[in-house]
Amino acid sequence: MAYIEDNAFHRCSALTSIVVESGNTNYDSRENCNAIIETASNTLIQGCINTVIPGTVTSIGCYAFSDTQWFRSWYGREPRGLVYHDNILWGYKEDKPTGSIEINDGTRLIAGDAFYFCVDLTSVTIPNSVIGIGEFAFNWCSGLTTVTIPNSVTTIGNSAFENCRSLTSVTIGSSVTTIGERAFFDCEGLTTVTIPNSVTTIGESAFSGTRLASVTIGSGVTSIGDKAFLCPLKSIISQIEEPFPISTVIWPGPSWSAMLYVPVGTKAKYEATTGWDAFKNDDRIREFANATVTLSKDIETFIYGLPLDFTTPVSGLKAYTVTAVDGAKAVLCEVTGTVPAATGLILKGTAGQTYKIPYTLEKANSVSNKLSGALTGSLLIEGNGLSYILQDGKFVKASTGLLKAGKAYLRLDAALAREIIEIDDVVTGIISAGGEASIVDEYYDLQGRRVEYPAKGLYIKNGKKIIVK
Repeated sequence: MAYIEDNAFHRCSALTSIVVESGNTNYDSRENCNAIIETASNTLIQGCINTVIPGTVTSIGCYAFSDTQWFRSWYGREPRGLVYHDNILWGYKEDKPTGSIEINDGTRLIAGDAFYFCVDLTSVTIPNSVIGIGEFAFNWCSGLTTVTIPNSVTTIGNSAFENCRSLTSVTIGSSVTTIGERAFFDCEGLTTVTIPNSVTTIGESAFSGTRLASVTIGSGVTSIGDKAFLCPLKSIISQIEEPFPISTVIWPGPSWSAMLYVPVGTKAKYEATTGWDAFKNDDRIREFANATVTLSKDIETFIYGLPLDFTTPVSGLKAYTVTAVDGAKAVLCEVTGTVPAATGLILKGTAGQTYKIPYTLEKANSVSNKLSGALTGSLLIEGNGLSYILQDGKFVKASTGLLKAGKAYLRLDAALAREIIEIDDVVTGIISAGGEASIVDEYYDLQGRRVEYPAKGLYIKNGKKIIVK
């Protein structure tokens, strides 16, 4: 048996014996009190009070045993706090857990609904003994900021982390095979995720509603559910060698401008495969390659669709992120390790020189950064007081215009009165002519989609609304 469904034995108050037929992998009685379930020894256990959940079970749904004699017999004796039984964490008794918690080592399963709506839970340590995380286990834990799913876990249940809106970092262990439907739905703090090669199934809407800018899809994936990645992706890194047909509604619509990076020698396969072929538009399928950049000035911004590796210094070149704006200055942090795909950077080198920056497909370090940018085409920047472009070695408040592809801009959370933001002492004094935003004759519809040949209607041209007659 692999899975016990939601409400499988709910209100089966007269249940006296449970066993499962040989070969049964799933059980959902839906309040059918003639239920049978496998035991650890594959023998009939007389009396529901003595039921044992077998080691073959990897996930237990919500309320699977609620209101049964077996559940009541031991739950009533548990002290206040987290409730464990048969090496399963069922949830908590009385007060909801807050702050940081550590789940007991030796725990095998986290049952469905275990921490549902524990909004004051900020961090959780999951031990290497856990093999499964049940449905809705951490749903609406809106204070949870980071999660590391250990390598022992094989199953992440449906909606397991749905609505964890403060979640900014998740590490998925190397043994996970299934990411359930809506597993990370509406985790709006997530901006990047790496799906390991062990994963075969990504459920419907698994990452919809997040703010993922980049995702790495492991080589073992064989199924991706509808709407799995309805989020503002800029970069998709697929390690799948043999692409399989996918739904056309996995990603946003055809006007979307994300880049798809694929293994060397597989571009033609992706172009010929349903779902992936949408990326043929504007030559948005690229094979893995190091970033090659020729600086036109000593200091420029840069963005690339693959994770980059600065662990070994690139001769003559330094890279920085912007961690904060402090008063009149942008505070920089030098990059000396890896950065995720679609990370905006400031590069400092020598104008006219060409540099090669190696990519990596290993999980990249998360970075604190206020730079965003355009991987393809040109990005429309509104003159709203929140956007600054690099010009003459300083960040200058942007008027409405277009940012060139491969460039980044400074994105603030709140408007500042100042027109210019200096760069801190790491790179001050570097002055060169020209900026990185330009006004060109490009047309966009009112949804921000670039239009090559505009028909009659209302468009944005050079930052202004116009009517094409």
